[in-house]
Amino acid sequence: MPYMKKQKKFFRKDKNKSQKKSKEQETAKIEDSTDSNPIKKPVKKMTKNKKIAMIIGIIITAVLIILSVVLGIFLVQKENKAKQAVVMQQARIKVPEGYFKKVSVDYTFLKKMKALKLTPKTDLYADINATQAQLESEVDAILKDMKTLDFNTIIIDTKYDDKVIFKNELVESTPVDLLSILIEKAKAQNISVQAIYNVTGLKTTAGSKLDSHLPYENKEMIFDVATHLAKTYPLDSILIDSYYSKKDTNSYHEFMRYGGIGNYDQWLLDNALATIDGVSQAIKAIQNKMAVGLVVDSVWANKADNEKGLNTKAEFTALKSGFADTKAILESKCIDYINIKATTSIEDPNVSYTNVVTWWNELCKQTQNPFYVTHSGEKANQNLPGWNGYGQLAKQVSAATKLNPQYYGSAFTGYKSLMANMETSTQDLLKYYKDEYSENDLFQNLTLSLPKKTQFVTYEEAVQFRGKFDPNHDVILNGEKVKPSEKGGFSVWVNLEVGVNKIVMEHKGEKQTFTIERQVIPIKSVSPTKAMKVAGGSTIEINVMAYKGAKVTATLGGKTITLAEGGAGEDNEVDSTYRNFQGSITVGAAKNKEQNIGAISVKGTFKMYSKTLTGSTITIDKIPDDVDPDAATGKVLPHAVVTQRYANTYPYLTTPGYPQAILYQLPSGTQDIVESVNGDFVNLRSGKTVKRGAVSIQDIAFEGNNAITAMTAGVEGGDTVIRATMSWKAPFSILPNPYPTDPSQTKNYSFSSNQIILLFDYTTVIDKNAIAAVTNNITSSPLFSGASFERVFNQSRRIFQYKLTLNLSKAGSYYGCHATYEGNTLVLRFNNPASGGSLAGITIAIDPGHGGNDNGTMAGQDTVEKTVNLIMAEKVKAELQALGANVIMTRTGDSNPSLDQRVLTAHNNQVDMMISCHHNSAGSNASANGVETYFNAPFSQPLAQHVQARLGQHLYNRGFKCSVPNYNFVVTREKQFPSILIEYGYLSNPEEEQKILDPTHQDNMAKATAQGVLDYYNALR
Repeated sequence: MPYMKKQKKFFRKDKNKSQKKSKEQETAKIEDSTDSNPIKKPVKKMTKNKKIAMIIGIIITAVLIILSVVLGIFLVQKENKAKQAVVMQQARIKVPEGYFKKVSVDYTFLKKMKALKLTPKTDLYADINATQAQLESEVDAILKDMKTLDFNTIIIDTKYDDKVIFKNELVESTPVDLLSILIEKAKAQNISVQAIYNVTGLKTTAGSKLDSHLPYENKEMIFDVATHLAKTYPLDSILIDSYYSKKDTNSYHEFMRYGGIGNYDQWLLDNALATIDGVSQAIKAIQNKMAVGLVVDSVWANKADNEKGLNTKAEFTALKSGFADTKAILESKCIDYINIKATTSIEDPNVSYTNVVTWWNELCKQTQNPFYVTHSGEKANQNLPGWNGYGQLAKQVSAATKLNPQYYGSAFTGYKSLMANMETSTQDLLKYYKDEYSENDLFQNLTLSLPKKTQFVTYEEAVQFRGKFDPNHDVILNGEKVKPSEKGGFSVWVNLEVGVNKIVMEHKGEKQTFTIERQVIPIKSVSPTKAMKVAGGSTIEINVMAYKGAKVTATLGGKTITLAEGGAGEDNEVDSTYRNFQGSITVGAAKNKEQNIGAISVKGTFKMYSKTLTGSTITIDKIPDDVDPDAATGKVLPHAVVTQRYANTYPYLTTPGYPQAILYQLPSGTQDIVESVNGDFVNLRSGKTVKRGAVSIQDIAFEGNNAITAMTAGVEGGDTVIRATMSWKAPFSILPNPYPTDPSQTKNYSFSSNQIILLFDYTTVIDKNAIAAVTNNITSSPLFSGASFERVFNQSRRIFQYKLTLNLSKAGSYYGCHATYEGNTLVLRFNNPASGGSLAGITIAIDPGHGGNDNGTMAGQDTVEKTVNLIMAEKVKAELQALGANVIMTRTGDSNPSLDQRVLTAHNNQVDMMISCHHNSAGSNASANGVETYFNAPFSQPLAQHVQARLGQHLYNRGFKCSVPNYNFVVTREKQFPSILIEYGYLSNPEEEQKILDPTHQDNMAKATAQGVLDYYNALR
């Protein structure tokens, strides 16, 4: 090349000069180094002026050299820019000066675009020899399908192999002008048409291929074809595609043709920009209002290659692989909008769809250009790797829609796949466009709250599957469709075979496999387990948690009994596969020495499985020394002093698992002589048994038989109060009469006692004035109509007692009694009934069951029990307050006070009543239904009955139930106030659950509860 030859010649001249100069310098050095001679020529000393002149000359020479270098660099860069500008200049369309004017492009045709992107040979025109009639029929079918899809735009690729689907004299065309057919028929149905123009790869009528890297004549033809397309066909827009540059022989030849100056890669990038700019100008020269778009691939550059790039790991990028700086092209303002080819899914780990559209959206914000997205409909409808066809297209549209205002619409490839609606992807898309598919549901996959693990061992006969899913798609469990709830949740129980069970859940193309091994252990635990020394004649109660339906036997001291299956116990779920089995064995009489009768042995059998557990080792204590109250006065003896607010009492010489419903508790400070200890139980001289943990055992001088020196009776506020001042804090009993003596008698019980009996233990004397004070004043109470005193001798305990009989004004009208010791004065506060048709003066404790880390039952589909318990409790509170009651809550948030703490809250506030709010479950039995009201203390039965009667009006009435030891709920066995536990319905029943979650139904149930409480007081006044 002439330019390169000139450069070489310049370098040769420069080299010769340098060589000549070097020789002269060398000669000078040799002369200077010649050996000195005695006879020397006189050397003239350099004058000062000459030295200065020499320095100035050197400086001037250096400056000239520097200026020469700078000038040389400047000229080379200028020449390089000139060479590169040739590429850009060749792309410019020469039009009259001032032809182009600032024209505002109308983007209306893009707004809310829902387009079908068609590719000839793939989507239509498969046969190149098809007739015009055949193609018209194909287009008609497509337009008909577009109505079904409710799409408003067709985007057609105008390239068919190396031909175009429109008529043109410069490049080869298909036999039939498909573009004309498409435009005419689409316009007739108000459907927009956009054409994609591929700038390279087309075959010219002369036989060559259009290539943007070839000489200007070739580029000019590219521009001319674009001009013809814009001028001849009434399109809404033209998109430019196939503009990538590539490193090959042709492009390198062109690069060298223009001098090979500069960077080859940059020359390729400039070429792509020049080509796009030229095509855009060609179109604008004909249709200056037409929007010209650019089809861009997903990734401009990976962030790893360019800090401004996308956070992706794409194999192909426009900048690095295609040598097209699509970012710079957009910034150059030579095009109006872009079409992003989003070929990946949202879940793609390397090139996330969301990352792609978000990055382009930010760029379009800066350049003020709109964009639309082309989605791969064929991939979504084939569920290819990395794709989840269910809702994938709708998810992609959703993600883009959030990028307003730059996002204008979407186009979809894969016409045939779209119509096939594989895995409902197209159906989901159309529902989303119609606002029939919520965002929450769209992005909701199968999420399980139960079971917690996919592989585990259980001893239950069934396992609950509970969770959330997209209600637009089925959940399939082991091949069967799961019935959803109204809120998109589900709860289903699967019965397990003994051994390994495989359970498969499917939803939206995803599978979860569970491996659950069901093992059977006939018995899990036995109590008591600690070694026990018991008094002769003690009854040892044995409790065993065993498999429901198992046969359980217990053996002790040669006696074998069969244990009876009961409920789950106070701290266990009612629907558990394991039940509490209970029975008792009475040991023999005491002797003069201890007797070790061995350990409790329990055997459980279920089908072919059996297991044996060992409980407490039992020793019968020797005959104890007799304590005669008359003779023991002043003697230091072990005493049990009650340290809890109340200590539950148990039948004498027993070791029961749960307190009985009929025995009154002893208040804090009460003391009694310790007669013997049965493991965790303490037997008292008065004939009562208490838990070891409820008392402190102290050595105290016995104060002898008790005397009541003063008593008062009367009404104080809302209570009837009796005060009895004693010699010491002696034990006592309170018992309605008649009253069951056996807890099992409370089943189907109807409380009708007409007396309250008080027994003051160890009491031999009551001052006559004290007796008169009670008998004369007790009738002022709305509770009692009279009182009488009687001294009795307890033959079995050999102690004196004073018996106070209080006659109830109306049979069954007893509301409990709070007892405290104030010094040596026993204060008994009997709850009076409400009066005046309201609940004024009544204090009620409301207990929302469970809470905190205790969810309660999880059998419901749409909620956990603790949540709806609190909702109901708050509503019941509001209704009771509306009737005048003062309400105390045992919890107000998502906390979980212990059962004892809940009861203590009621005691500390001396409430008149306690209501615990719960919801039920029948486990795998989804048909169980109805509201149930439980009670434990027999005198709470009327309250349960009245509340249940009201509740039954709003939900199937299953009746009230007596809470015998099977379900000995802690919150229902107190003796200070009536207390009930309400199961407001079954969350395990989907139909009933929806009622439970309905605010109107909740309001009705709360009103019914409050009205039932009012009925209770009205009936007993």
